[in-house]
Amino acid sequence: MSNYMDKNKLIELFESAIRTKNPDEVDMAVAEAFSVLETSDCIPFLCQLLEFDWHYDHEDIASLLQQIASPKSVDVLFKTATRKFEYLNYDDSKPLSRKCIWALADIGNAESRKALIELTKNQDAEIAGYAQKRIDNWNLEIGRKKHYNS
Repeated sequence: MSNYMDKNKLIELFESAIRTKNPDEVDMAVAEAFSVLETSDCIPFLCQLLEFDWHYDHEDIASLLQQIASPKSVDVLFKTATRKFEYLNYDDSKPLSRKCIWALADIGNAESRKALIELTKNQDAEIAGYAQKRIDNWNLEIGRKKHYNS
């Protein structure tokens, strides 16, 4: 694939990947989405894919959602921050949790802050700690927040 994939072709690739449950197509679509300038049309696909367990791109999807920083992704990022995927057993899904938490922090709206506060209460001390750090640094990181309003 080139770095110049047409947005419509990218949407078709996401649709096909989801319809056929093809992990290779997911991988290709996510990789291409990083190079597309306007990714707002990809948000529903990325959010949907983050919930599925039949592919291996959750960390890249969380990173992409962090880059996009859409308030539409708050709920799925919140849920995914505490999910455990079998293929990530080697690191207990902690890097995925951390990426979801960073994505929530970078969205920076009231809803994402509320999600982070809820994550500070998680029974997993590491996840709670990641979220607490983002809350503690909330004001220091305002420049990163895409939807911050005081």
